[in-house]
Amino acid sequence: MVAAADRVDQKLVAVERARGACVPRGRANLTIALVVLLGVVEIVLGIVAYGNFREVDFAIALACLGVVGFAVIDCCIRPRFDRQGAEHLRRYMPFWSLLPFLCALASSSWVHYQQWESSLADIRELARELNDTPTIHDAQGKITADTVEATLTAGLARRFPGELAGTDEKRQFHELARVIGHDLKRAHGDPREVVRRARRDTLLDFVLALGVQALFVLWIPFLLMISIARAGHKLATRASVDCELGRSAPDLLPATARPLRRSIDLRDRRILAEDRLFFVPRLCFGALLVLGTTYVFSPFGLKASYTMSLVNDHALPGHTSFALWSNNFAATPVTVVGFVGFLIYALITATQRFAQDDLDDQALLALLARGLIVILLSFALSSSPINDEAARLFVFIAGVFPLRALEAIAKRANVKIDPDFPSDGPGSFDGIPSLDPSKIFALRAAGIQSTYDLAAMPIEEIVGRVRIDPRLLGRAVDRAILIDAIGAKLTSELEAFAITSATELVAQQPMPAAVTDKLGDAPQRAAERLARDLRVDAVRRWLASTQA
Repeated sequence: MVAAADRVDQKLVAVERARGACVPRGRANLTIALVVLLGVVEIVLGIVAYGNFREVDFAIALACLGVVGFAVIDCCIRPRFDRQGAEHLRRYMPFWSLLPFLCALASSSWVHYQQWESSLADIRELARELNDTPTIHDAQGKITADTVEATLTAGLARRFPGELAGTDEKRQFHELARVIGHDLKRAHGDPREVVRRARRDTLLDFVLALGVQALFVLWIPFLLMISIARAGHKLATRASVDCELGRSAPDLLPATARPLRRSIDLRDRRILAEDRLFFVPRLCFGALLVLGTTYVFSPFGLKASYTMSLVNDHALPGHTSFALWSNNFAATPVTVVGFVGFLIYALITATQRFAQDDLDDQALLALLARGLIVILLSFALSSSPINDEAARLFVFIAGVFPLRALEAIAKRANVKIDPDFPSDGPGSFDGIPSLDPSKIFALRAAGIQSTYDLAAMPIEEIVGRVRIDPRLLGRAVDRAILIDAIGAKLTSELEAFAITSATELVAQQPMPAAVTDKLGDAPQRAAERLARDLRVDAVRRWLASTQA
C-alpha cells in the first residue's frame, strides 16, 4: 500500500511539472524583449536629449512615448494569469514595479539638468555683459575690485530705476553680479573660465539635489519592490513544497487550517499584483513625489536655485552668503508646506506597513488619493491670507491629517459635516483597542472604513486584503461583531465580566446572574441571537485555525 501511494504521489508530481512545462512562454518572452528594446531606445534617445538641453519638445515627446509604450506593454502584452505564462515573469515583477518611478525620476533629472545648463547660460551671458562694459577695466586694461563695484553700481541704477531700487530682486542680482565680476577679475577677463568655474562649483549642488530627491522618491517604491519580491518568494516556496508532497498537499491540511492557507495565498497574489494594471497608478504616485520634492528643495524654481547656489559657494570675504529660498519657511508656498506634511506621513506609513509585511499597491493608491487631497486643500487654504508661521504650521499639520483639517475648518466656519464623513483617526474603529493607526490605515486602504464594515465582511476576504496577524485580526473581527450586535457602550460594560467578544458572549449561555442583575436581559437576548449568527461560527473556526 505504501509503495502504491508513493507511485501515485510521483505521478501527481510528474503531472504538475508537465503542466508547468506546457504553459506557453511566447507571450512572456515577447514582453521581456519589448521592455528591453524600449528601455534601450529610451536610454539612447535620452543621451541625445541631454546633449542638446534646449530641445524641450523632443525631451517631452520622448518621455511621453516611453510612458505610453510601457503602459501598452503592461495592458495588452504582459501575461497576467498562469495560463498565459505569467509565472515566467514572476521573478521580474519587482523590477517592473520600480520602472514607473524610474521613468518619473528620469524626467525630473532631465529637468534638473536643463535648468542647471540654463542657469550656467545666464551666468555666461552676465559675465560677457560685464566684461564688455568699458568701466570694468582700468587705464591699464585690468579688472580691479574698484572697477567691479563701480560697474555694478552703474548697472544696478540702469536695471532697477526709481521705485524698484529697494526690491529683493535687486539685492539678489547684486550679489550674483558681484561674484561673477570678481570671478572675471581672477580669470583675467575670460568669460569662458568664469563659466567653467561656475559649472565646477555648482556641480555638487546639482548632484546633491538629484541624490536627495531620488532618496525621497524611491524610498517607498523600493520598499514595494522588496514586498513584491518577498510575496513571490513565499508563493514559489509553498508551490515547491506542494509539488514535492503531491497535487493534493493543501488538502492534507486540517479542515480548520485550509481557510487560513487560502487567504495567505490570496494575500501574496494581491501583493504580487500579476493580474492588475498598476503601471499608470504607480507612475502617477511617482510623478506626485517628483513634483512635490522638486518644489520642496527649490520652491521658487530650479533655475533660480542653481544660479544663487553659486553665490553661496562663492561668498566674498566680508559679505554674507545669500540664504537659499528653500530655507526661508516664511516665504515658502503653502502647497509645499502641505506636501512636506504629507510626505512625512507617507514615509512613516509605508515603512510601518513594510515592517508588517503588508505594503502593496492598494496602500500606494490610498497615499496617492491622500496626496491629491492635501494639494487641493492647500490650494483652498492659500486663497485666504496666510502670513504668519502659525498659520503655515496649521497647513503642515493638514498635510499629515487632511480630513481633520477639513473638520477644523468646518467647525471654525460653523458648518456641519455629514456624520458619515470619514476621519483620519481611529474614531470609526472605536472599541477595538488592538487596531493601531497603521493597521487602521491598512484596513481603510482595503476598503474597510469602520467597525461595522469589519463585522460585515467575511474574515477570509479581510485576510486576503490585509496582512495583519491572523489571530489578532480574528479577535478584532470577533469584537466588531459584538459591537455591531449590542453597541459600543454595552460592549464596554461587559468587559467587567471578562466578556470582550461575540464568541465569548455566546459561550456564557446561560448568562451569569451577575451580568443580568447589572445589565438586564439585553446580553442574554444578544447571546441567543449571535448563537445563530453564521459570522460567529466563521470567526470561531478561524480562531481555531490560527491555533492549529
